[in-house]
Amino acid sequence: MIILINQLKNLKKKLIWYKIVNLIIYPIFNFFWKNIINFEGRVLYLLHHSKININSKYSINESMNDKIIIENDDIFLKLSNKIKSNIYKNNLIDKSNYELESNLVSKSNNKFKSGSNAYVNDIFDGLDNDLKQEIIKFSLSHEIYISASQYFGTVPVIAKINLLHNTINKQQKPRASMLWHKDDFGFKSLDLFLAISDISEANGPFEYVKQKCPIGVFYKIDSNLKQQETGQRNKIDSSQFKKYFKEESLGKFTGKSGTGILVDSFTVYHRGGNCLSDYRLMLRISYQTPDSHGLSKKNSRFLYKYINDNQIYANMVHKYSLSKRNFFNWSIPLLKFYRLFHYKA
Repeated sequence: MIILINQLKNLKKKLIWYKIVNLIIYPIFNFFWKNIINFEGRVLYLLHHSKININSKYSINESMNDKIIIENDDIFLKLSNKIKSNIYKNNLIDKSNYELESNLVSKSNNKFKSGSNAYVNDIFDGLDNDLKQEIIKFSLSHEIYISASQYFGTVPVIAKINLLHNTINKQQKPRASMLWHKDDFGFKSLDLFLAISDISEANGPFEYVKQKCPIGVFYKIDSNLKQQETGQRNKIDSSQFKKYFKEESLGKFTGKSGTGILVDSFTVYHRGGNCLSDYRLMLRISYQTPDSHGLSKKNSRFLYKYINDNQIYANMVHKYSLSKRNFFNWSIPLLKFYRLFHYKA
């Protein structure tokens, strides 16, 4: 049995295994994932989103790309300015700094980003109620919502809306999400990272691998970190990562407030938030599907507390995107399935 397991491990590092996953396993599973696991979302997509034409600058093509930088979007810019103004009006940066410096930011057992190690805080709840509702409406009305739907081939669910305040990394050494990683929660996602503050080399730009990986979540680089604990698990430092990706194959998201990047954080290796000399403000909206592991842990009505507009509830597609959960929890079996078929680089 041990010999068989070792043979399988060795096979998963060979090019022939990559080709098997790429040509057989991925396309078969992708069909099953869209049409069986996400059957309701697939039907809604075919009825409501499949024929909608969107601006090409928001289009994420499943076969060609899984990330795109968006500039010169008036709606992005207006929303970013409104959020920034509300942050300063409500003194949210000073409040967040106090929470971070007073060790009030808790991430349960994640010692790499909690207590005295804390460097990021979600300040979304501190915004005015009408602005929080406006952000949710934006997530359902902007073309990026249709882009996510077309990228999945199924109507997405809003899994996260965070307003992230990253403070200066006083420890200097990168840790947790500052290290290379994928968000290990499911098969596909599409995240909008919208710059609220200007993003530069000084405040933790979002870095990513430029080229799309054809096998997505089935591609895996083994972590070289000795401490495989919450916050560090499956993270990869630069010395290990550069063995697989040269500098010219990596992209970096910097830009003025109102600039955004759409990226599949489940399939794209990325890192960010290592602020060297200035803080960073970023809005994150994560589109996922009900089978993702992160959604399985959330109450289906977690966004409803921000909404008082009955028209949102009356829209069948929007209601799905705000609250859908599968009757059967696929997340754990699927995570095991992805790991079973990983191609180990």
